[in-house]
Amino acid sequence: MIDICQEKLLQACKGTSSSSSANGATTTDCSLQISLTSTVEELDASMRLRVFNGTNKLYPEKPVHGTHAGKGAFKYYWFLSTGAMDATETQAIWQHTIAMGIKTKGSDFDLYVSVMDGRYPTEHDFDFSSTNFGADSVFLSSDDPMFRRSNPHSWNPAVGMVVVVGVKSLQEEEAEFSLVMNGPNVVKYEIAELATNLAEIYSLPADAARSSDNPQIKVFKWYNWGHGNFKTEVKALSGTANFYMNTISETRYQENAYSAVGLNAENSQWDIKLSSEP
Repeated sequence: MIDICQEKLLQACKGTSSSSSANGATTTDCSLQISLTSTVEELDASMRLRVFNGTNKLYPEKPVHGTHAGKGAFKYYWFLSTGAMDATETQAIWQHTIAMGIKTKGSDFDLYVSVMDGRYPTEHDFDFSSTNFGADSVFLSSDDPMFRRSNPHSWNPAVGMVVVVGVKSLQEEEAEFSLVMNGPNVVKYEIAELATNLAEIYSLPADAARSSDNPQIKVFKWYNWGHGNFKTEVKALSGTANFYMNTISETRYQENAYSAVGLNAENSQWDIKLSSEP
């Protein structure tokens, strides 16, 4: 993988001549040359060379907002997984979540993702996909059988892992969506599933490093399969803790559960601070 930004190109082209076009724009007379060589004598070589536009590049924790029109049409984004490339025996685990929410009411988009070879994914040629009605998300992990950490006969992302994300429009009219990518660092909290009418007791050992700026987070999820009224009770048996709650349902399908995990009062529908002290 060669990751070249505009700043690097300008630095490399410094000192070259400039020319003006008919419309008055000034361009630098500088080109980028790439040579490919095969290093295996016994086998025929087959290569794909692809250049990606930096304007459609995704960055961790930086949502992008896009508009898209034309039923069945695709709009593409991409990123380079440095975590997958830099994985070692001692730091082998990496994760990426690609999540999409819909901003235009009544519209729908689907996600298709390809990894490793830089091809543009479609509904017929992809490695991962999410085709929910409403919000979609795709999870990439070093534990997936597609990657060598869990399957020695699969792709080796250490040689370079480009991820191409295709957003497919499902309506003719122009509609707006949001797209965010997280990773490659592993999510710092686990998600446990709750069962109806069964209490879950969670205890934490003392930790001098734990503080309001460095909290320990535990996330629980529960499915309201019957779509009925429900009651949730939380209690601080000892010490103090902050509780946050969000809900995702058919009436709020445009939201994405990955980006809606309540971790503070700003992104939660309900929050409370409880203490065991009177």
